[in-house]
Amino acid sequence: MRILDRDEYVGLVCDFLELLDPTISVQRLTGDGNRDHLIAPLWSLQKFEVLNTIDNELLRRGTCQGARF
Repeated sequence: MRILDRDEYVGLVCDFLELLDPTISVQRLTGDGNRDHLIAPLWSLQKFEVLNTIDNELLRRGTCQGARF
């Protein structure tokens, strides 16, 4: 099994968001794992950087949640 890198994860999240019914509220795109117990991916510790990267990718694509619903 291979662990996704941050850019792969962001791309998949954006792909899914485009397909998701826009009336559905998304509660969590990334988590707050305990640093002492996290094995991988280490990039997930940078929660706000990941969320900003998702926002920036949606802007770059000119898309939003539900755009391909």
